[in-house]
Amino acid sequence: MIIASRYIPMSFFTKASVFCTTVALLVIAGACGGPRGGEKSEAGFVLKVSSVVSGTPLDGGVKVLCKSQDSTIADYKTTLDSSFSATLPKGSWNIYLVGFAGPVAWSGSTYCGTVYYDIAKDTETINITLTPANCALAIYQSMIYEGVGRFDEAHFDQEVFAP
Repeated sequence: MIIASRYIPMSFFTKASVFCTTVALLVIAGACGGPRGGEKSEAGFVLKVSSVVSGTPLDGGVKVLCKSQDSTIADYKTTLDSSFSATLPKGSWNIYLVGFAGPVAWSGSTYCGTVYYDIAKDTETINITLTPANCALAIYQSMIYEGVGRFDEAHFDQEVFAP
């Protein structure tokens, strides 16, 4: 009695098993290749800012400051629209946010908040509570007034025009 109508040579199984073994070893080696002592692994840190805080729209924009607990890592400071992504090294961070509820950039009521967070995974969800009362702290005052009331730099020619 013939069970299979096709003949598969034994060399096929040998090649397939060698291929599967090689792939399995590469996967295992990759899984064990995490950061060693002293190395810093990077986390994809995605910061999404809600356009509304307690029913108040933050149409005036949001400023963020990330301060690492590791003194060898520089602070990260930027302004945000509705979403922003950045890559930060894994580790302990103080994340400060200032939101503006005005109709134009950097105007209106301010809402401030911070969170201390230890980024340990590749994907993190961080919740920060923003309130007007927090804005009295010095760190927020410097963020609020940085750039306010200043014009962009312009250099005008002081020479007398002569044809």
